Amino acid sequence: MKKKILIGVVILLVSSMVLGGCAAGVSQEEYDAVVAERDAAQAELASLQANAAVAAAYVEFLAWHIGAAYSEVEKDAEYWAEFEAKVDALNDTELSDMFADMGEIYMPLVAQGLSEEEIMEMPEGEEIMQIHEDSCSYMVSKIMELLGVAQQS
Repeated sequence: MKKKILIGVVILLVSSMVLGGCAAGVSQEEYDAVVAERDAAQAELASLQANAAVAAAYVEFLAWHIGAAYSEVEKDAEYWAEFEAKVDALNDTELSDMFADMGEIYMPLVAQGLSEEEIMEMPEGEEIMQIHEDSCSYMVSKIMELLGVAQQS
């Protein structure tokens, strides 16, 4: 009999502990709020990662473009094919238009057999340089925008 009472008391104690633990849990409202907060943070992280990847593509192209700018290799068809592929990969119409404008001025002069120095001494050379500077500034601004860096006036 003592054994049955002892088992009964143990069962009651265990039951009360189990039921008491459930009563002290997190409400559905709190759970939903935390899940919504987590989902928003994950969405923001995904957006930041995507922006960082695009910014990295601009940085890579800008470094490549500046590093190769105005060298003899620019007259090489292989260089221009790579240049066009890299610009196309950025999928930026405004930047593509800038480079198209520069190409319309630059390529006929190269086709005439003019050297880089001769081209840069011409009025067209100044225009080419201005487009080059504008395109580089545009890319830096784009990188800053993608990374959420405020630009100073």
